[in-house]
Amino acid sequence: MLKIDCDELRTEIDALNGYLNSYEEILLNLFNQLKDATINWQDGKSIDFENKIYLEKKESDLFFQSLNEKKDILKFIYDKYSDLGKKITCDLNNKNSVLGAIDNCYNQAKSVINEFNKIDDSFYYDELSRIRNTKQKIVDQKNKLGNVKKDVSSLYSQIEEIEKEVKSKISDLEEIKINSFDYIYN
Repeated sequence: MLKIDCDELRTEIDALNGYLNSYEEILLNLFNQLKDATINWQDGKSIDFENKIYLEKKESDLFFQSLNEKKDILKFIYDKYSDLGKKITCDLNNKNSVLGAIDNCYNQAKSVINEFNKIDDSFYYDELSRIRNTKQKIVDQKNKLGNVKKDVSSLYSQIEEIEKEVKSKISDLEEIKINSFDYIYN
């Protein structure tokens, strides 16, 4: 069962943006401070430490990039689903039964219309105008059911396409592995 609350998702994305901005600032400050620390430290260990900082910065940048990619997927989900509405609930497993139920109603309306078509209207009687009005109402409802089926089918197709794209984007993500920073000064 798919449940999307676009307002809540937007709030989470905004909060995540704030956390990522803070993280990026802290990251830049940390590595600038560590780099500055090596300027006044001149011995054989300082070069080794500087190299370890460089590797750690590259790993931290990859981690940050990975977090941004995950946020981008949330943004993609928001952008796609917010076009459909604010709150979306859909069970793709029920697609055939929902469309089948609409088809069933449509076919029943067609059947009733066929019964109306069998009524002899070659001569006038009092009920003829009511019969024609009732038949027209059923014809209108049948047409609406046809439009509803097209709309529902289109929504299911859109949701299936979005889910396929999301699944593809998620499968492209790499797992985040965080290594500890170990530097032993002897």
